[in-house]
Amino acid sequence: MRRAGLIILLLTLALNAGAQSAVTRPLRTIDSLIRSSRISSAGRYHFEDPFCEPEQMPRIPLTLSSDRACWSASQDLDFVRYLIESDLTPDAAALLSSGRYFPSDTLDYLCGTVLFTLKDLDAAGEYFSRVGNDSPWYDESLFYAVVCDSHLKQFERGANRLQSYSGQMQEIASLQKAGIALLEDDPQAYLASAAGFSLEDFRLKEAEETLQHIYDERYLKPRKSPVVAGLMSAIIPGSGKIYAGYTGEGIASLLSVGTMAAVTAENWVKYGPRNWKTILFGSLTGVFYIANIYGSCVSVSLYYDELQNAQNATVLYHIHIPLRKFFR
Repeated sequence: MRRAGLIILLLTLALNAGAQSAVTRPLRTIDSLIRSSRISSAGRYHFEDPFCEPEQMPRIPLTLSSDRACWSASQDLDFVRYLIESDLTPDAAALLSSGRYFPSDTLDYLCGTVLFTLKDLDAAGEYFSRVGNDSPWYDESLFYAVVCDSHLKQFERGANRLQSYSGQMQEIASLQKAGIALLEDDPQAYLASAAGFSLEDFRLKEAEETLQHIYDERYLKPRKSPVVAGLMSAIIPGSGKIYAGYTGEGIASLLSVGTMAAVTAENWVKYGPRNWKTILFGSLTGVFYIANIYGSCVSVSLYYDELQNAQNATVLYHIHIPLRKFFR
């Protein structure tokens, strides 16, 4: 047990120092092989940002008006919305970029909406930000611009937009501020923003409760320890990974170390401890055993990295979807 404890201590120090020595490299390789097996990957989920790759659609030109402009975008507002709702967004983009419309807040709002639907968030945010605060489309444009900023990881810009907001939809602003605080990993800013939650508006209640749950899980729930994970895997190979939340990887580690140990024992009985087969498989068993401890220590940090990525995807979802209940 003392030897296992010393191994765990050295591995923990190496991890904290970010070591890439000749000792840790083979351990990383063995651990990655175990992680990539079918047993390890069973039941794993991956969370992706739905706006990570914009669709390959033609952009609306930044200069929309022309000498032929003779039409108000508000006259075609319902038609453009119909095209978007009918999955004819490229047609809506072509219509808006035809040069027939006078510059206006309505035109900027529609361009932002079309570009947002096409997942061109950078350009969409630019158009939304052009809508003046005296426009009937200002609130919607502001909150969707914040969604664009959040997906683009421009958190400070999104927070600044909300900081200057003084409209009637303060609870939506509080929700988005709280979401940005979680995305920035700032618990104090979250608490300040979450004070604006009423938990009474059915359109926002689920989102507010979800953000509060993420805050509780991230900052109030006791964290798992890599030392405990290493000790568990030193006693029972793979148990530390199960403790860290990777049941499949834990089973794979147990099977790999157990199989190597069984082969070593069989050769020991048949050929004795000095036979080359016994020495070879015994050495491999030791390497896999240490890699199992190392992988268990690493699994705790990987678990929290993956958990935070999943939580961030959930936050992005919940600062966006409630807007549809207010503005659609």
